[in-house]
Amino acid sequence: MKNDPSPAITQGQQPANIAAVADGSNKQPIKETLEVGAKLLFGLVGACYVLGLMVVTIHLRGYGLNSLSLSQLHYVTAGVWVLLPILVMIFLGIFTKFMIDTQEERWIAKTRSEKAKDLLPGLVGLIVVFFVSVEYVGKPFGIQLSLMSWGLIPAFGTLAFLILAVAIFMLMSNAPDRPPTVVSLGLGIVALLMFMVYVILFAGHTYREIPWATGGARPSQVELIVPSDSRSYLESAGIKFSGGENRTDSLQLLLATEKEYIIVNSDGKAVSIPSDLIKSVLYEK
Repeated sequence: MKNDPSPAITQGQQPANIAAVADGSNKQPIKETLEVGAKLLFGLVGACYVLGLMVVTIHLRGYGLNSLSLSQLHYVTAGVWVLLPILVMIFLGIFTKFMIDTQEERWIAKTRSEKAKDLLPGLVGLIVVFFVSVEYVGKPFGIQLSLMSWGLIPAFGTLAFLILAVAIFMLMSNAPDRPPTVVSLGLGIVALLMFMVYVILFAGHTYREIPWATGGARPSQVELIVPSDSRSYLESAGIKFSGGENRTDSLQLLLATEKEYIIVNSDGKAVSIPSDLIKSVLYEK
């Protein structure tokens, strides 16, 4: 009678098989997480690109220009600026909620007015510290702060963003007491319109306070040095020169590409100058 070794082999292979299955099951969540993260990152970059394209187009249309010659990176950077104030506002809201939650035990026997008095100094201090910090950080980048551009407009955009998030949540909810679909869709449409208004306000105010070098729209102050045979051409376009030199007065450089420089002349009009007509550009601080 021959001994069958197969049971012994099967038993010896069981731990290895179990380990392989366990290792595969551990890798599966990691793989799924990476895939979801990559999709979210790709979607965020796409959203930034679309928002940046809208903002840059709205801004340049004020000068009668198109933005098709700009790099994709500039659009993405502009889109990041659109979303950044909203994200900061949401962070401040979460931090405020955290402050309130930490005071619940102390506020059990207090009225609403007393709670507001306790909370107000902390909120004021937070806002002051935030603006001072942003001013300190933004100054090296040339970013100018104002209440309208960095307070009211971002607050409006944050409100639109939150309403849109609520509308999406209601549409995706399976709760039996959820609002009718028509109500959720109507709320989403209102939120989208509000967000479009925010984008327009951002393009007309906040975006213009961000320097062009950091993805914004504020023109750089420059002086152009041109060849002698190009001076008459530039003068005919409304560009003034200092004395007898081939060096222009201080100008606003709206944007620069490989083929042209777009400057704003003394009449406030955008002028396109071919890059081969410019010898050098002197940037002012």
